[in-house]
Amino acid sequence: MTGVLAGTGFIKAGVLLMWALWMTLVTVYNLLDALKALRLLPHTLLSSSNFALLLSTTAQHRTPRWLVWTLFWGVIVWEALASGLLWAALLGGGLGLAWAALGVSLLLWAGFVLANQFFMTWLTEPGAVTAHRSLFSMTALSLLLLYLLP
Repeated sequence: MTGVLAGTGFIKAGVLLMWALWMTLVTVYNLLDALKALRLLPHTLLSSSNFALLLSTTAQHRTPRWLVWTLFWGVIVWEALASGLLWAALLGGGLGLAWAALGVSLLLWAGFVLANQFFMTWLTEPGAVTAHRSLFSMTALSLLLLYLLP
């Protein structure tokens, strides 16, 4: 058997599949959350609640609402880019594209870690800080796994 499912390629494909599915779900739930906040969807619809989290964590610095919206849409676009790259890598884009996809994801989590520090998120949402650090670490480990496996 050749291709992505040969030998350790099966493990690599599994890692990419997990991240592609997960990042796609995150992107969709954040998009739904944005549409709910814009009152384009009913508030009873399941979504991430991340816009409210962003509002509360940025409030300490009196961040203008337009900037909060810009940050949130920027994250959604970044997540969509990472999702697309992960799916492309999984569907035959090769190891270089897989590294790029996980690298884009790693930079997203690094941005969250830095934003957590800037907005002192641990004061209002310590769980978010822990989640972002964990996601950064898990993504870095996934990159390392792809690098180390033949």
